[in-house]
Amino acid sequence: MRNALIPIVTVAAIDFGAIVGGLIITENIFSYPGMGLYFLKSFGDGDFPLLMPWMVIIVLSILIFNLIADISYAWLDPRIRLE
Repeated sequence: MRNALIPIVTVAAIDFGAIVGGLIITENIFSYPGMGLYFLKSFGDGDFPLLMPWMVIIVLSILIFNLIADISYAWLDPRIRLE
């Protein structure tokens, strides 16, 4: 039964990127002061050096969640080995 969770873990790790993108939209709609509003203001002004740390944070968080998903495959399905 645990090996049936592998596709769910994969989709959850991929959806994390959509969640982070949704944070930017949510902060813009409700005018929450945060990194999303900062990102949109920097993008609108064309200030790309201010966008770089935000992109690094997004990419690193997605990579970490995908790494966690890959490691959890070995725990969910005993046929998969980490080497």
